Amino acid sequence: MTTMIGKVTQERYEQLVADGLEQLAVQGRTQLLLGDLALEIEPISQRGGSHAGPGEEPFGVWQTLAQYAEDLDMPLATLLDNRWVASRWPKERRQHRVPYVVHMALAAIADEDVRFAKILDPPWHEKSKTHRWTQDAAKREVGQRG
Repeated sequence: MTTMIGKVTQERYEQLVADGLEQLAVQGRTQLLLGDLALEIEPISQRGGSHAGPGEEPFGVWQTLAQYAEDLDMPLATLLDNRWVASRWPKERRQHRVPYVVHMALAAIADEDVRFAKILDPPWHEKSKTHRWTQDAAKREVGQRG
């Protein structure tokens, strides 16, 4: 008897999961690219630290990025998150098979050597029986609650 998951066979479900993961990977690369573009317009100020916020960077930076977000018709907060994550993950250190949300969570690791090594060492994922990053695992790694 064919195993069904919802209205599809297990085989089709597994293909849909693979397709969904690929789309999330594309979306993640897009988010990092938007962050790169915002960094080109306004690099992160050293004075502001690792995640500079309003009042920590010159007001003009926020005005410029607010204008850019408006011109892209995207929320400023999303653009700022993309910019910060991109600043923490140089292009050559990004792992394209690791979801953006994992890059975002692990971006909180201050020591870049530790951060870059950590993403290459995913924890055991019981359901898939493989070593892989999930958003929850990454959040636990940096002491956040899922």
